[in-house]
Amino acid sequence: MGVRFWSLRVLLCLLITFTLASCTPGVVPSYALYNWSNNAWPFVDGGVLDGSPPYFQNDSKTPAVENLNNQLYLVSVGGSPGGINTYLYNGQNYQPYWNYYGYFSPQSTPGNAATPSLSVFGSSLYAAWTESNTGTDSGINQIHAAFLNGNAWTSIDGAVICGGTHCLNTSHLDNAVSPVMSTSNSNSTLNLLWCEIVGGAYQVVGLYTTNLGTNPTWNSIPTLNRNTGDSAFNPKDVPFGTKFYVAWAENSAANSPPAQIHVDSTSDDITFTNVDGGLPTMSETGVAGAATPFLAVNNGKIYVAWVGSYAGSVNRVRVAVYNGNDGSPSWAPVDNGIGLNFNSSLGAITPMMVTATNNQLYISWTESNSQLVTQVRVAVYNGNDGSPAWTFVDGGGLNGLNFNSSINSFAPSLTNFNGNLYSAWEEFNSGGTDLSRVRFLF
Repeated sequence: MGVRFWSLRVLLCLLITFTLASCTPGVVPSYALYNWSNNAWPFVDGGVLDGSPPYFQNDSKTPAVENLNNQLYLVSVGGSPGGINTYLYNGQNYQPYWNYYGYFSPQSTPGNAATPSLSVFGSSLYAAWTESNTGTDSGINQIHAAFLNGNAWTSIDGAVICGGTHCLNTSHLDNAVSPVMSTSNSNSTLNLLWCEIVGGAYQVVGLYTTNLGTNPTWNSIPTLNRNTGDSAFNPKDVPFGTKFYVAWAENSAANSPPAQIHVDSTSDDITFTNVDGGLPTMSETGVAGAATPFLAVNNGKIYVAWVGSYAGSVNRVRVAVYNGNDGSPSWAPVDNGIGLNFNSSLGAITPMMVTATNNQLYISWTESNSQLVTQVRVAVYNGNDGSPAWTFVDGGGLNGLNFNSSINSFAPSLTNFNGNLYSAWEEFNSGGTDLSRVRFLF
């Protein structure tokens, strides 16, 4: 796309960030901020060196970000002693600082945590994650949840006894993965979904509550798998009107392709309606499978993104839009039928989407470059379902937002905060340690 000359504003931002940087080695989540006018992405994680930004703990993985009352929170996992780590941004993009609230675990000896998910319910921040049990259920991955009470987390794990503590698993002896939280548009219901081994296969299971505070009443969500003998993965949901829509991937040797994306809708978390109809993952030729769906709402419509596996084992990011009719559901591709990859011959994984304050739909994913190093990519949708187009806003070059384009990145996350688009992801440093990096688009 040619050479982009940086503005004085961007250079000043980078200079300030550099003077705050730390040379301490370690691991940090990455954050970036987006400039709507010139597509610049300054780092706001406190460090621009290949070490550890001074505000994040070492070995910081799979960062999740959420805006609560115009304050930006980041939760990541990894490092010692375990559990989840929480940070609050000062909101000053040119003099960034992240206050560390410490770690939290419901276990007396924290275990290895993974994949935190955040949601605002009522006027509080809620989190869910998986954590390996360090008690008598040793090694079992269990679902935990908590809400932020002031500067500290309070567990809301329910009554299931889980090897010396409590958890939310259906069975405390079965592994659970991929929790996701979301709140209804009316702010009256909090949903929590995950996948758990039931009868030898991973099932999409979950709970919902309408109670705020320390003792919520958790109600069961029925198993959503199309076939309970097949394993399901990576559930995602989104509120739309008075309903929730849920997407997940499910594997079955009886299907063609064997791995497909499914979508249900519900107005009460009890009765679910199949709205798969016409989803491209079920009808395309040459598709070996589909995985990692993500749902988002933009301009009164639901979009689903996923990764499709094609001939030659190349994974491509796909996107479709829903017609909004649960009685006669259909989905139309809005990716020109070939996917969004910068290079369609190189693999991509884990797409996610967000609507920013300019009411445009943004999507991020990681994709291998020509050296087979995964890069954080970001693109924006033109909003025209009849003539869809996506434009890269990550510089549009061979590499994306990575701090170091020669080192792999993972698990990108986008959020809108104070009129800017922020991106957080996990990236190794040159010493092989996981870091959370943060940049913003301004």
